[in-house]
Amino acid sequence: KIRLHIGIDGLLLDAWSMKIIFYELDKLYKSIALPQLSISFRDYVLTLKEIEKTVLYTRDKAYWLERLKSFPLAPLLPIKQNTMQLSEQKFVRCTSNINKQDWRKVQDRAKSLGLSASGLLATIYAEVLAKWSGSSHFVMNLTLFNRLPLHPQINDIVGDFTSLLLLEVDLRDKKDQCNASSSFITRALALQQQLWKDLDHNLYSAAEFLRELSSYNEELTIMPVVFTCVLGFTHDKSKYDNINSQKDPAILQMEKRIFGITQTPQVSIDYRAYEDDNEELTVEWD
Repeated sequence: KIRLHIGIDGLLLDAWSMKIIFYELDKLYKSIALPQLSISFRDYVLTLKEIEKTVLYTRDKAYWLERLKSFPLAPLLPIKQNTMQLSEQKFVRCTSNINKQDWRKVQDRAKSLGLSASGLLATIYAEVLAKWSGSSHFVMNLTLFNRLPLHPQINDIVGDFTSLLLLEVDLRDKKDQCNASSSFITRALALQQQLWKDLDHNLYSAAEFLRELSSYNEELTIMPVVFTCVLGFTHDKSKYDNINSQKDPAILQMEKRIFGITQTPQVSIDYRAYEDDNEELTVEWD
């Protein structure tokens, strides 16, 4: 039996890239040659620098800076001790799954209401955060895999494409106790609209906006409550379809994940949602 341990620095690879690494690792174990790439992550970064000189970037920057005065902060969750006072931080993972059949029903129901799966999960998360923080107006820190379609092989290269989006959650005066179901749908649609609007102005990075926000508040501003949604990830498997490969039983055993954890400084909760190979929804809270 073999147990493989892999440690990855998040400064180098994002979650999307990790999926590529594991997918291609499986191919290499079977002696399948990987396709040659004509683009590198460096090429992508240099192109992004050029985009900062465009009118669209200036428009997006203005969109965010106009919200400085009214922009909320992170939800104040109940903690036993200030994390800044800890000499050592240790993360634990809580995991839950929804089977393929139930998850498909949830997606169909959400779609019929005009909700995306990620918008639905973000709203549920926001409702829980609102309850435990006692606040109806706060910010969730979303991690995005912002691969602009600048090259046909952009989805095949690895790197840290992660960009942050600070999603403003405003549940004030929107809770209707008499009709909780329709009220939840209303709040979910509103949050999704805010998300789509923000995504349409994401050339100006959240890191830049946080610096401006910290200057405006005259104190260091951190957003430690994170939501990472990896739903909808696809990898082009067609390039391997013409290769007849029989899986070795040892490889099948190796592919079973025994343990996983992410540990990020200045993060209290990192919520990650993705579909596994069986199309089940997996939710992880680190």
